[in-house]
Amino acid sequence: MMKTLYTLFIIITLLSVYTYADEEIKDEIPYKWNSVQTPWINTKAVMAVILDYSNFKQDQNSINHVGNLDEFSKGEIRGIRMGVVGTFNFERPWYYVAAFALGAWDNGFDVVEREQFVWFDLAVAIPLWGDDAYFSIGKMKEPISQERIMALNVEQTMERPLHLDALLPSRNMGMTIGDTLLNQSMTYKLGIFNDALEQESSFADFSTQYIGRVTGLAYEDKENQSLLHLGLGYRYSDVKIGSIRYRASPEQSFVPDWVDTGKVSAQNSQTTNLELSYILGPMWFATEYTATHLASKEHNDPNFYGYHAAITYALTGEYRGYSKTMGIVNPLTPNSDFTKGGTGAIDISYRYSYLDLTSQDIAGGELGISTFGMSWYPSKEVKVQIQWSHMDLKSNDLATQQVLSSSESDVLQLRWVYFYQ
Repeated sequence: MMKTLYTLFIIITLLSVYTYADEEIKDEIPYKWNSVQTPWINTKAVMAVILDYSNFKQDQNSINHVGNLDEFSKGEIRGIRMGVVGTFNFERPWYYVAAFALGAWDNGFDVVEREQFVWFDLAVAIPLWGDDAYFSIGKMKEPISQERIMALNVEQTMERPLHLDALLPSRNMGMTIGDTLLNQSMTYKLGIFNDALEQESSFADFSTQYIGRVTGLAYEDKENQSLLHLGLGYRYSDVKIGSIRYRASPEQSFVPDWVDTGKVSAQNSQTTNLELSYILGPMWFATEYTATHLASKEHNDPNFYGYHAAITYALTGEYRGYSKTMGIVNPLTPNSDFTKGGTGAIDISYRYSYLDLTSQDIAGGELGISTFGMSWYPSKEVKVQIQWSHMDLKSNDLATQQVLSSSESDVLQLRWVYFYQ
C-alpha cells in the first residue's frame, strides 16, 4: 500500500508540474534543467550517485575471526538516490520531499533486512508561527544526532560512525514540530514515530518512538569564522514486537555485521545522544556520545554505548558554516570551482569511533575504528575520497558465537560522489 502511495505522489507531482507550467513565468525566471516553477507548485529533481572501491588487508588471526574479506575487495555501487523537492505555493509555502534509493542501507526502527530498493522520504512541512516553526508529517529522518541529520556527503569520512548506525536508526514514519529560539541561537524539534504504516501493519504491533533534540550556539564569532555547537537528544521507544536488536558493520555498507546483540527481550529502550561541534575557519572538530538503556527483566537491564571524535581541515581554506535553522554544519563548498579553471577544495580528516554492545549477559562485541582520509571537491556537486581504516574487534567468533576472540583488520577505500540539486 505505501509503495503505491509513494508512486502516485511522485507521478501526480511530476505530471501536474509539467502539465501546468506557466510559460510566462518560465521566461521570467532562470531555470536549471531539473527545475520547474508554476503559480501553485514548484519542484526540483535531485539525484545522488555513490561509487566505492575497497581493498581489505588481513592477517590469519583476522581471517579466523571474521572470515576472509577478499570477496569484498572490489568496486561497489554504494547507492543511487533520486527524488523531487519543492513547495506548494500557498500564502506561506508548504515544503515537500519525495525520494527513493537504489542500494540503500538506512533502515527504519523495526526493519532488520537490508533492501536494494527503498523509499527514503515522503514528507510535507507546514509553516506555523514565526519564520522557522514547522509541523512535518510523513517518512523522514528522526530528529536526533547532528551527524544522523546531515547528508552522508557532509561526513568527515565515508560512512557515519558505527555507534550511530547501531543505536540510532535513521528514517521512520511520524510527525515532528520544531522552531528556533533566542534569535536563532537555539533550535528544538520534537517527534512521534511509528513504522507500522511503512510495514503495512497495525500501529499496535509496532514500536512507537518519542524523540526530541535541542541545540544551541554556545559561542559564535562571525568575524573570525568560529563557533561552538552543542546538542542534546533523547529517544524513548516501547518494544511492541517483544524484542530489539542492535548491530553494526565495520563502517562498510556491504560487509556483514561484526557486532550484534541478537534479538534481546525488552520492555522499552531509552537513548541519550550528546553532540559537540567546534569550527574555526577551515578546521572542524566534531564528537558525539550515544548511550542506550534497555528495560529488560530477562537480561538485567543492559546498557550499550558508543562515541566518536573527528577532525577535518580544509587545506584550501574553506569555511563550512552552519545552518541555524537546523542546528547542523553546512556542506563544504569550494572557493574555486575546478570545472571553471580553479583548483577545487581539498580537506584531510581523522576520526575514531567506538561501539560497545556487551553488557550483562549480552555479548554483542566491541569495535573501534581509526580512519584517516582525504577528500577533493572539484565542484560543489562532486566529491572524491580516499581513506584508510584500521578496525579493532573484540567479540565472540562470528561463525560459532562461542569463543571470545580479538582481531585487527585494515581497509583502503576510494569513493566518488555526484550530488545534484
